[in-house]
Amino acid sequence: MPLPPNVAGIQVTRLRLCSLVTPSGRITLTASANGSVFKWIETTPEGRRERLLKDEKEYEHLLACAFGIRLPTTSSAPERKMARPTAAPTEARQLSSKPDPKPYPAVPE
Repeated sequence: MPLPPNVAGIQVTRLRLCSLVTPSGRITLTASANGSVFKWIETTPEGRRERLLKDEKEYEHLLACAFGIRLPTTSSAPERKMARPTAAPTEARQLSSKPDPKPYPAVPE
C-alpha cells in the first residue's frame, strides 16, 4: 500500500539510491525522482564527502563503473523503472586475472 505524500507532517520523497559497503566505508549514488539532482557520496572513517554530478550521463557512468549496473537504453525500455546488474562488482573483479588496485572510479572534486 503506497504511503500518502504527507504523513503527520513528514514529507515523503522518492529517490533513486544505490549503496555499497567498501573496505574503507561506503559509496552511495543518488538521484532525485525527477532527475534534477545527482550525488556521489563517499563515507569513510575520516568522514563523509558529497559531490554533485553534472548530469544523468555521469550518474549512469558511475552506476556502471562502481556498482556494475547498466540501465537499458531508452529505445529498448521507454520506462526505466528497474535495472538488473550485469554482474555484481565483486564478481566482476574476481573474474579479472589481476586484482584491480583501484576498484572504484576516481571521482574528481
